[in-house]
Amino acid sequence: MAGRTLCSAVGGQLDQVHQNFSSDLGCHEPYDINCLRNPSITADKLGKANVKLFKNVKQTGLFPIGPSVDKAWIKTIPTLAFSQGKFWPNIKSSIISHCGNDAQWFTPDSVKTKADFNAFLNTFLPGTKLASLPQKIANKYDCEGCFKGDYFNCLRHVIRDISFTCNTRDLINAYPQQAYAMSYGFPNDELAYHATDLIPLFANYPLQIPFMLKALRWTHKQVLKWGLKLKNKVVPTFLKYFASFAVGGNPNSAGEAEWPVVNTTGPLFSNVMNPSAGVWALINDTQNAADTCSFWNDTAQAIMEAQGSSGEKTDVYTDGNVQEEL
Repeated sequence: MAGRTLCSAVGGQLDQVHQNFSSDLGCHEPYDINCLRNPSITADKLGKANVKLFKNVKQTGLFPIGPSVDKAWIKTIPTLAFSQGKFWPNIKSSIISHCGNDAQWFTPDSVKTKADFNAFLNTFLPGTKLASLPQKIANKYDCEGCFKGDYFNCLRHVIRDISFTCNTRDLINAYPQQAYAMSYGFPNDELAYHATDLIPLFANYPLQIPFMLKALRWTHKQVLKWGLKLKNKVVPTFLKYFASFAVGGNPNSAGEAEWPVVNTTGPLFSNVMNPSAGVWALINDTQNAADTCSFWNDTAQAIMEAQGSSGEKTDVYTDGNVQEEL
């Protein structure tokens, strides 16, 4: 859920991000998209501009890019659209994954005190119309009682729930009969940073693995300790499951352990696959609990109502002639 509705108008927040990114690549006014498509822009230059863009994430905890609710093309916050049944219905099968520590590098280091935490929430949900929401969030997470006054860790859980794990609950609830759920925790949840679950899929040869892990801020010592085990224990099983899924929509034909469709009947999802330093095991996922995600859905509803729209009239394009995707 995007807690803050970014302004997509000329001169708005998203427009400013586009202008800054374009300027870094030598594309100035009128910031024409065709300039950004110029094949003469090197991968190195593009990569450096992208790194500069995402440095803003660590400073603010807010994504520098993303869809904006404009009430025309994107009519409401996605979590509301999902809860209202406004989604593409013809997904045949899906693997829905999150990492054990998705939010670590999206949480500002500067948040250390109650005042810092409250200031972040007021930036996240600005304006008098949303004035009651920051306190509701603070009450829900109770940084003193639940996190022993560790406000960075408390905010990390807020960002995890709002930006990562409750998204997986939305998707699983939308496609419960066809969803295979994963909570990637190799080697443990603490080091399973955002996007580490992609490494077993995209490392084309062994030497790429340490470079990828270092790019995701693993230390040299951590890479030495776990890199070889990732290569030997995780990658082969990962590739078997995903190759099977790509061919037939079911990950089980070649995997080492049965991976059933996720069980959605309780407050926690069960039958969730968890790769870790030990074995691949099925767990109950505590990171996208029903009550937590219900809280954020209610928060999204309050945001849209404060802006004069609940999104209940949102239309969804479901033309059956469109080619289906797994």
